[in-house]
Amino acid sequence: RGMAEKAEPCFREALELCEKVLGPQSQDTLWARNNLAVSLKAQGQARFEEAEQLYREVLSGRLRLYGEEHPSTLTSFFDRLVPDFPMERGWLGEYFEHVGTETQA
Repeated sequence: RGMAEKAEPCFREALELCEKVLGPQSQDTLWARNNLAVSLKAQGQARFEEAEQLYREVLSGRLRLYGEEHPSTLTSFFDRLVPDFPMERGWLGEYFEHVGTETQA
């Protein structure tokens, strides 16, 4: 959690610069926004609301830019669906283990 807190100002600065130079809907700006959301999510429950808003903005932008079936858009769908699973508890591995046991049954 501590590294995500330390990285947050850098992600915010990168996002601000991308928005200023490239515009709010460029693919690089969307990646910068997504990176900030990941950093916020990694900080825990208290930051999930802000992360969720950023994920929504990224998903909306990627839908406009790429359409529904592009890998980046699909990544945004996934990120948006699981923002409440704490990263520090290994949620991704637990998720895939759960999905794997359901598909094998």
